[in-house]
Amino acid sequence: MDAVTYRPQDAATDARTPLLRSLRRPWVAGWIMGLSLLLALPSLQSGLIADDYYHAARFLASGLLPDSGSLSPFNLFAVSDGAAATHARLVEQGLLPWWTDSQFRFQLWRPLTELSHWIDYRWWPASPWLMHAHHLLWFAALQWLVLQFYRRLFPAPMALGMLAFALFVLSANVSQTVTWLAARNTLMGATFGIAAVLLHMKAWQENRAGLRWLACGMFTLALAASEFGLGASVWLFAWVMVMESGSLIARVRRLLPYGLIMGIWLLLYTNGGYGVAQSEYYLDPLQHPAGYALALVQRGVDLLFTSVFGFSTAMLTLPTTTPTGWLIASVCFVLVMTRVWQQLQERTFRFLLLGALLSILPIAAGPGGARTLTFVSLGITPFVAALLHHWLTGSDPRTLTRWVAWPLVICLALGALGRTAAAFVMPGYDEKFIRSPALQLPTTHAAEPERIILLNPSSVLHAILYPLARVPKQLATPPLYPLASGTTAITITRDRPNSLLLTPEHGFLTEPAAFFVRRKDALFRAGDRLTFSGLQVEILNLNASGRPQQVRFTFEHALESPQLRFLRCEDLRFRNFHLPDVGETVVLPPCRRAKQPDAPANRATDLAAKEP
Repeated sequence: MDAVTYRPQDAATDARTPLLRSLRRPWVAGWIMGLSLLLALPSLQSGLIADDYYHAARFLASGLLPDSGSLSPFNLFAVSDGAAATHARLVEQGLLPWWTDSQFRFQLWRPLTELSHWIDYRWWPASPWLMHAHHLLWFAALQWLVLQFYRRLFPAPMALGMLAFALFVLSANVSQTVTWLAARNTLMGATFGIAAVLLHMKAWQENRAGLRWLACGMFTLALAASEFGLGASVWLFAWVMVMESGSLIARVRRLLPYGLIMGIWLLLYTNGGYGVAQSEYYLDPLQHPAGYALALVQRGVDLLFTSVFGFSTAMLTLPTTTPTGWLIASVCFVLVMTRVWQQLQERTFRFLLLGALLSILPIAAGPGGARTLTFVSLGITPFVAALLHHWLTGSDPRTLTRWVAWPLVICLALGALGRTAAAFVMPGYDEKFIRSPALQLPTTHAAEPERIILLNPSSVLHAILYPLARVPKQLATPPLYPLASGTTAITITRDRPNSLLLTPEHGFLTEPAAFFVRRKDALFRAGDRLTFSGLQVEILNLNASGRPQQVRFTFEHALESPQLRFLRCEDLRFRNFHLPDVGETVVLPPCRRAKQPDAPANRATDLAAKEP
């Protein structure tokens, strides 16, 4: 049988529980979808966030960014092609940090998603709320497909399938995907990917060969939307191997059309120069097998834990990159699975578990996170639903099951509310650390300097978004160099008329995201020099962790030259920096300082902060 075995006594068991009884009613699916969309409606006011600025710049100020990727219609997901000229241009415009590896490459082929963003900027470029409304239409389509997926696996009279559907669409695991425009590639890849799996399932169960060709078409669209669409391939594999009959050779033969599509996609992808290189966040399993294996162990456990509880252990300051975090995540996931291990007697649950586990393989090569969890959650959520079903009906009276069920219920309830919270938290963070500081920068015109030097922005990773965040406001920005992240105090010494020594309290590259553009094994050495237009960066010494501790920044002109303007950040406001004399040392406090008692020394600092 291709679905979970349905027994008449199950209906009687469900009927004794009001919640499960209501889930059996025909109209409940529409109410669940409506509630899920209602919780996402606040995203209409989210506006553009982070990566969205890059997309806006591609459409509204195309000359700002270099073109690369000949097969992409708009180069929307192409940052750098790894060429030296591209690298230099991006750093000199302030769009990449100075420590970026000179061979850093980030080019992703997502033509179908690019087309969807083009529709946004072609029809309503000044109305982000309409872009979000378009985004929610894709989410509605995804919800409908997930509903059909679970209905096909679980007989309609059972409440289990509808419970799984409710947990999936209301989970915090889809919150970022729904509320962030830049996550549309994963949303579209999942939508077309699940459509492909669903059509293949229907073709097998109803013996309709024509649907297999339609499934191939949907799989093609999934790959055209995003490499995330590869997740559909492992679900197709799991279905054929677990749920279908026939010899192994016969089953492999049924997968060949999808393999051919993947082969053509990979050929186009590699020949077009797409992929990521010299990044710690994205790993090529073929080029870095050891790094990928480690990432698979670390990220895989985190993805499984998050798919169950709706949040990562990193939110508890215990990421799975640490032994304690990894152990906690592993134990919690195993504990939940032991409560429903008997479900694996059903082929359907074996299919779901295999599909979920295999889904980790492609996304472990990237940074992971909640917005990549769709395919994993698709398989794990029914196990969570089964545990809660046993608990609600009393069919599993064990004390441990109750102890596991209550935290799950609390996490899932908070996760549902978290979708609305995400629609406010993400834009609020962006407004505070990116949009507002970006609008403080001077606008390019004859009276302004040729280059802005940001000594201590809240983060260099924030600062490289400043020029892009100004594009929707039609504000041009002089080229800028962000030097160091102002997360800690920075000691600045002027050792020459045209150079500054910067010594952050804990050194440079202390933020994990700093290694998005440089691998950790590509270490700097004392004496290394990086040369850009009007600037030379020299690594003077390293700290105990091997990161640059003190760096000399030498400019082409004397620091007082009107062609340069130095800005310091204090309390998230940019102010003119009064250059010290040669041989003089000053200490800049963190860009965002904690509030302190109003002592005389602090009042003096406050007065200094009010300087124009």
